Amino acid sequence: MITFYLQMPIYKRKLVKKFNVVVSEGGKRSRRTQLFDPSHEHAASAIPLPIPLTDSTDEPMIDSAPDIDYDSAFCKKKQQRFEYWTDIQSKLLHTHIEEMCPASNVCRMCGISVPEIIFCIDCGPSAYYCSECNTKIHDIVVFHSPQIWKGEFYVPLLMKNIFSRFDEHNCGTEYMSTIYAVDVKGSQHLCSVQLCRCEDTTTTLMRYRLWPSSPQKPRIAFDLRFMELLTVLLLESHLPAKSFCDAIDHLQTDFIPYSENFPKNIYRAVVGDCLREYVFHRSSLKSRYMISPSTFGRECPICLKEPPIISFDANFGLVHKSSSGDGHGKSSSRHNNFLFVDPGQFKNFVDDYNVDKESVGQDCSNFQAGNVLRSKLKNKKLDVKGLFGSICKHDLPYLFIDMEEGERLAFAVFVLERLVEDSTNDDKIIAMYDIACMLHKHLKKNKRDDILAKVSFAVPVFHSFAHNMQCQLNYGQRFVEETGTTDGEGIERLWSYLRRFKSITKEMSYDNRSDLLTESLLHHSDKVISNIGKRLFVKLSKAEQVVQDTPLKSTEEQDMACRLLEEWKAEAVVTKIDFTANERFIECIHKIKEKRQELVQSELDVSIRNQKQIDIVSLTKDLKRIRGVDEHLKRQGENMSFECSDIRNQLDRIFDKRKLSSLLKLKTLAVERQYIGSLMKKYADGQALGVRLGKQFSKNFVKMERELEILNSHSKVLYTFNNISSPASELYEDLKKSSLNDCQQLKAQSFAAFKHAKFEIESSKQEITKLHHYLLNQQKTVTEYIETSKQQLNSSKYHRGLSQYYFKIINKIYEILCNSKPCFDSIGISIDAMLSDHRKIVNQGQSFISPIPNDEILEEIEFSTQIEDCIEDLNEGSDDDEDNL
Repeated sequence: MITFYLQMPIYKRKLVKKFNVVVSEGGKRSRRTQLFDPSHEHAASAIPLPIPLTDSTDEPMIDSAPDIDYDSAFCKKKQQRFEYWTDIQSKLLHTHIEEMCPASNVCRMCGISVPEIIFCIDCGPSAYYCSECNTKIHDIVVFHSPQIWKGEFYVPLLMKNIFSRFDEHNCGTEYMSTIYAVDVKGSQHLCSVQLCRCEDTTTTLMRYRLWPSSPQKPRIAFDLRFMELLTVLLLESHLPAKSFCDAIDHLQTDFIPYSENFPKNIYRAVVGDCLREYVFHRSSLKSRYMISPSTFGRECPICLKEPPIISFDANFGLVHKSSSGDGHGKSSSRHNNFLFVDPGQFKNFVDDYNVDKESVGQDCSNFQAGNVLRSKLKNKKLDVKGLFGSICKHDLPYLFIDMEEGERLAFAVFVLERLVEDSTNDDKIIAMYDIACMLHKHLKKNKRDDILAKVSFAVPVFHSFAHNMQCQLNYGQRFVEETGTTDGEGIERLWSYLRRFKSITKEMSYDNRSDLLTESLLHHSDKVISNIGKRLFVKLSKAEQVVQDTPLKSTEEQDMACRLLEEWKAEAVVTKIDFTANERFIECIHKIKEKRQELVQSELDVSIRNQKQIDIVSLTKDLKRIRGVDEHLKRQGENMSFECSDIRNQLDRIFDKRKLSSLLKLKTLAVERQYIGSLMKKYADGQALGVRLGKQFSKNFVKMERELEILNSHSKVLYTFNNISSPASELYEDLKKSSLNDCQQLKAQSFAAFKHAKFEIESSKQEITKLHHYLLNQQKTVTEYIETSKQQLNSSKYHRGLSQYYFKIINKIYEILCNSKPCFDSIGISIDAMLSDHRKIVNQGQSFISPIPNDEILEEIEFSTQIEDCIEDLNEGSDDDEDNL
């Protein structure tokens, strides 16, 4: 018996578990668990609660809790840090309140002491000014909120925020106007802006780095830094504009805000077209597609427009409400359907495309998706039920479709048709889909030779565990050639990012929703491209490690494993035994006769009798269907009949065929059971793959139980599950197929992994070379733009700004080069010269910064070294004194 001591605190307090291991005289170990209050303030209220944790054999019933060493160095360090924070809590509060008054009455600019000092937190923590200095500074610096000290408290000082042009423009039509401007902190300022009648108001506001809230006569404008912060939080943190504006309203400050005459609602001004237009404006600058058709973010640097591997899947979280409206129309996206298919064009394709439900087999997992996820009432409120997307091998978006219905094979066929049409080479395209097996069978049935000649099919790694062994060997990514180590789950990683936009996009108008999803895809692409070199290097390193660690060292071992893999694939094919119409006819008549005899002779209760009657009804329907086949055969000139004298022999032959068919199916299921069991050993019970394998194992068990009943019904001997569970069972000895044991299957899997790793090494090296060529071409193109703009620097202000814009793009290229340096070094490509040129460009501005003279640095180092030496001497001296004592 082990006792728990539960502390009963007066107020809510987190209890801590403590485990003590007790060793008895006989050497037997037992565990003692205790819950206690770390502060020990309520130790007197401890109540012993005896809880039996062991059975009659004194063995622990629960032994999964880890032993926690609260005396370890890590726990002591955490406790010490917590105590430090506790010690300084009151000091920080005291200092914060103390610094709410002026630190000095001396102006930091002119040195004059004034009784009413002005403090500007926006200028910095030491920005104390007199009235004259404050005016001089804030005549040219806008969006600051200085406070004047009135002896007891700060009072807001209203400043004149004036925006005027300082360029050479002089048209004689200038006039001043008033506008509300919002700074990066969300504070509103009443500003005077200089406008011209020769230029639109919105254009002039952009010159002042203000984003207008409306395209005509805006009354409120936003600092570009405010719009940039809002956009980044939206795309990266999925923060809605409403939440962003609400958060700004709750920003705390120690000073009194000047809120008079500022009644503008920021959220109402920024939401809608204002924000959408800025996000589009921002992506246009980043991707520069208005200047060059080949740009970052709008294409994969390696695949370009022809991905060798494409993955697609559906997401049913990104829906759209019908009540939100279409906005300016479903085809009025700002990106002109750059990544999204035109809804009208695709609707015509789907209406003309019919999917035969019998075109896919029932052997694999039949995923039902779409309308079954929601009730009919909820579906009626949605005009878009989800999003069907496709990406290339490197997780960059290719094509996306809004689904007005559930997931259909027509979506995948449409993407493949587009991909085959755009392809300009004869290389095979690998389509990775969670139901690629069903898609392949569907295309075969519909004789789509144009697609089948160019495309091979594979199931992604994680989804393949939901399929049976035959499907895994034929379509699983680990066994399909030319897939390398590409897992095919990149579309799932993309969904994990896009899925968090669902609460925002479902309430938007259709065109705004399309724009936001496109912008988010471009943002995702920008992050992927920035790290694409690192990802290639990691894939190459892992593939080389797999080749190095393979147990198949010699060529003979690899050839043997290759043959085992081919035998395994051949063994997984289920051999079907066909029954003639005459045999099915005889079998149905025999079953009906047996059922009728059971109803007459046996004493059954009402429920069983009703069930038997249902069986007879279903068998009678089968009999009618067989007779219909009989009539059809008679019209074909054949005769389907049987002789009563030979009925027993015919039934025996039918039973033998049924038994053989059941044995073949059971043999395949037993091999699959062995394979799933070997995979389950690799994963923990709580792991996602372990859970999925467990489900497959349960399905396999149900199928084997069902087939065992059929086998026993046609056999004179009753077999148990133990007789059929192993592929090496005596029942399967008479079958022609050989069976691979666990060791042989492991060798086959090792060979498949080795072969994929070898392919990945070659393909990764080629992709790294392609990336290098792409970056060189991008650099060359942008450099040509820079040289062209240099010739026109003095012609206009636009060309001077264009030069700065191109240098920002060059900086992006070099950023990708720096991130990709390890992968370039791995295959012997040197980029040191390119990086050196970039450093020269960046370091041009360093001459304006006055560094600390070298002599001062040396003196400082010398001084610190002397202090360290003194401390060492003192320590040594203290030791000597102790020895003397």
